Amino acid sequence: MASWLSHPKYVPVREYLVQCLRSPWYRFRRVEPVLFLCGARASPRRDALRGYLRKRQPSLGLFYAERVWEHIAGQSDLSALKMEADLAALADLVVIIVESPGTFAELGAFSLSDPLRRKVLPILESVTRRSRRSFPLAQ
Repeated sequence: MASWLSHPKYVPVREYLVQCLRSPWYRFRRVEPVLFLCGARASPRRDALRGYLRKRQPSLGLFYAERVWEHIAGQSDLSALKMEADLAALADLVVIIVESPGTFAELGAFSLSDPLRRKVLPILESVTRRSRRSFPLAQ
């Protein structure tokens, strides 16, 4: 019994498809990475990072994550974990400026999703202003 790969009706179609894909008309272009910026709302640090990245890499797909979150939440009745999985599927990198209790919670929520956890880059100060005041000798 002959394989379907060698069937006389299939072979010319396969050869045509391979020829088309090798043609210069069909090019797979590299897509710019998509970055989501997370952090406290109206965060000067996040805005400064966005400005820096826009200046250095203008073609970069750069979005505030809460806008994407609001769009996803408005489109469906998915659970928060499912929406985070959708966010992970959309992003190449999720940068979180960890500077408020909400961003700590957000970081914890993102760590629950394995695909999203691999894409998260948290940015935080090694010594906060509050800890400098609390421990004046630790300067």
